[in-house]
Amino acid sequence: MGCKMIKDILRYSDQMPLFYKYLKGKGYSAQLLYRYTKSGWLEKLSKGVYKKQGQALSPVLVVKALQEQLQLEIFIGAQTAMALQNKSHYVKFDQKYQLFVYSQARLNGWIKSLPYFQFNKITLFTAPLTGLTELEGVRISSLERAFIEMAELVPDNAAYDELINNLELVPNLRTELLQTLLEGCLSIKAKRLFLHAADKVQHKWFARLNLGKVSLGKGPRQLVKKGVYDKKYNIYVPKVD
Repeated sequence: MGCKMIKDILRYSDQMPLFYKYLKGKGYSAQLLYRYTKSGWLEKLSKGVYKKQGQALSPVLVVKALQEQLQLEIFIGAQTAMALQNKSHYVKFDQKYQLFVYSQARLNGWIKSLPYFQFNKITLFTAPLTGLTELEGVRISSLERAFIEMAELVPDNAAYDELINNLELVPNLRTELLQTLLEGCLSIKAKRLFLHAADKVQHKWFARLNLGKVSLGKGPRQLVKKGVYDKKYNIYVPKVD
């Protein structure tokens, strides 16, 4: 039995954390995990968090563990999701991974202390699972969803010019999915800024959107002081040199 259990542990990547809550459900006692740690099979990262000895943790596999082991509604989104799908001008993974946390997901102190994550506790869509896709077993935002998320993060955690530059790379976004996401988006700012940027780029999918079904609210939105006013979408955007 013990041999089988250590073989099961060894199946996991050494770049993925292993949570005690998950391991306990699979029959691993605290005493057994202590023995594995003392023998060098496992390394204890924090209270209730382990990993196999070996390489440093992978941010993507950390997210996978949060999704699979702890069943958290947490997803890689915005410009990070674009970069993982090779649809970004800026593949900069020295920057923080943009994560979106939904429902009442509780993040423990160890998770929140990880330096490579930016946690965004934003409920952007009426149906929070709409527009997700999978990349090597990890649920991340589709490109359509990622652009709306990125618009929400401008200017604090995303750059306005980067949003427009990335939109230029995607002439084939799915209009039907975009329509669904825009109609279900709860952020007036995100919708206006995304549509403003898409209007500037003028891909064919943009002309197929039915903007009459998208609620854009009333009154101006100001992303930055002394910005440029777009009358069509009633939004002040940063100046681009």
